Amino acid sequence: MYLKKLHLENVGPIDKLKIELPFNEDTTPTPIIMVGENGSGKSIVLSFIVNALIIFRQQIYENTEVERGKAYKFRNPIYIKTGKEYYFAKLEFEENNEYLEWQLNARKSDFEKNGRSPKIKDWEKMPSDNMEYLYFSSIQGNVVKEELLEKNVCLYFPPNRFEEPAWLNEKNLTSKAGFQDISKVKSVTDRNVIIHSGFDKIKNWLLDIILDSLAFERKTQKISIKDLFNNDHIFDVLQETLGQNTHILSVINKTLSLLFGDNTELRITAKENRVVCIHKNGKPFIPSLFSLSSGESLLLLMCFAIIRDFSLTLTKFETTQDIRGIVIIDEIDIHLHTIVLRDILPKLLKLFPKIQFILTTHSPMFLLGMDKYYGMEGYKIIEMPYGNIISSERFKEFETAFRFFRETATFEREVIEALKKDSLKPVLFVEGESDEKLLKSAWKKLYDNKEMPFIIKNGYSRSHISVILRDTEFVEKAKKKIIISMFDFDEAFSDWQGLKEYESYLDDEPKGLTKKHKSYKHYSFLLPIPIFRKEQASKAFANSSCLTIELLFKDEILDLRDNKEEKLLPGDGKITKFKGDKMGFAERSSNFSKEDFIYFEPIFILIEELISL
Repeated sequence: MYLKKLHLENVGPIDKLKIELPFNEDTTPTPIIMVGENGSGKSIVLSFIVNALIIFRQQIYENTEVERGKAYKFRNPIYIKTGKEYYFAKLEFEENNEYLEWQLNARKSDFEKNGRSPKIKDWEKMPSDNMEYLYFSSIQGNVVKEELLEKNVCLYFPPNRFEEPAWLNEKNLTSKAGFQDISKVKSVTDRNVIIHSGFDKIKNWLLDIILDSLAFERKTQKISIKDLFNNDHIFDVLQETLGQNTHILSVINKTLSLLFGDNTELRITAKENRVVCIHKNGKPFIPSLFSLSSGESLLLLMCFAIIRDFSLTLTKFETTQDIRGIVIIDEIDIHLHTIVLRDILPKLLKLFPKIQFILTTHSPMFLLGMDKYYGMEGYKIIEMPYGNIISSERFKEFETAFRFFRETATFEREVIEALKKDSLKPVLFVEGESDEKLLKSAWKKLYDNKEMPFIIKNGYSRSHISVILRDTEFVEKAKKKIIISMFDFDEAFSDWQGLKEYESYLDDEPKGLTKKHKSYKHYSFLLPIPIFRKEQASKAFANSSCLTIELLFKDEILDLRDNKEEKLLPGDGKITKFKGDKMGFAERSSNFSKEDFIYFEPIFILIEELISL
């Protein structure tokens, strides 16, 4: 059941969104991937589609996830965009199936009385006394054609889907597979739209498929063989295994091979425990479906749920290319490694060319994989909340990630150059260029013409420094070098604390909490805390501390250019934060006096101590 058009107005962050969903020349649907920041309306769009599918199913089945007459998605004026008076939604599916929703902040008659009627033709369908309206239709009046739903996959994977790992619950690991109990009542369905977790049901379905294939689809031929005494013996010899269950099993094993390599197949253990497991090259490989990682579980759940749902339509099929329908996945990248996102997930989606995938993601790697396997024209990226179709290179998360990777690569290259260039001097990493300028100004004021006994390197950010300090290749290259890193005493506490190869060296907050690498002369410290900022930072506050390098100056210095703001805390407490242009402030610091830099001195005392060890 394909979605053809979608029109939303004034819903949450969305002003106006009109999408005509694309199809290929061979009529197969093109995957749609919605991207955008948190709160940009991606999940809101999906909620309308899912609500429509569930309401359509309510017209046919008695036992849908949501009771007949009720909706999956709340209809409430709070979802009207701020400053607007209504929201509107219209979804058009194939074969003239339509879903329409209005929500107003007053009665329709009040809108018309005041001349505020929206210029939307479906306005006329709404009764005049209503503030809300829900309408769905098809060729056969208000009943969706049964065949359309019964012969198509309709699935939604929400962002809170999961499978409990085996280590969390031993029952999962030893959970026996049993036979499915499928209802034979026409108005009752064993198929759900919403898939939160599903291996419990799926393992029973898999057992049915495997055993039915073995029991009913093995073609044998009787042959006669004479023994040494010329007596005839009749044997059944397996010719082939052929049938619907065998086709399904072949499809399942194909998905397994994409995840785990060739010659991977599904098996069941003996009846004593009857666990569904995976073999590779004829040998046990994974003892239970429940012992898979979270990412592997979600990928298999997606594929198996699609195959199972279509098999329950009783439509005969031989390959995944025969499976038809709509599958909606919110945050498809959950729990998945970057390599899986780029090289495996797109190939799994490509197994199902007749499935209309409507997805959301935050992963640039997934989009690069889609480019690779679908081609840039083979799928569409829709940027929310405006509905613009963009390329993967224009994806904002891609730009952010690319900038981070580029800066990290630049940083590592500069560090290696620094190690080669001046092999005698230790290297001090700081969080940014403004930190570097402040330290150079402080050294010049405090020590006049004394040569600085270390090199200061801009680390671009605390994250970059953290990455390189934990990089085993860098650590090995720099093992003969004295490396020191300085972090602000704020959120960077987590980066400093997370250096697992380092152990405590100095546990003194006014002097600077310091850690030392277990094997090499590599040190990392947090800013020493001046007495007048002791309420702002401490080990007890951890990453809730608030001490940046600019706050080593007294308030009267910060007040000169309005570089100070105070934040009130519960009770009578308050903290000081730096406000304004950090780079401009650092450049002006060359005009400060020696006395202004007095609280920078503990930094240099600590560094010289570490160098002398």
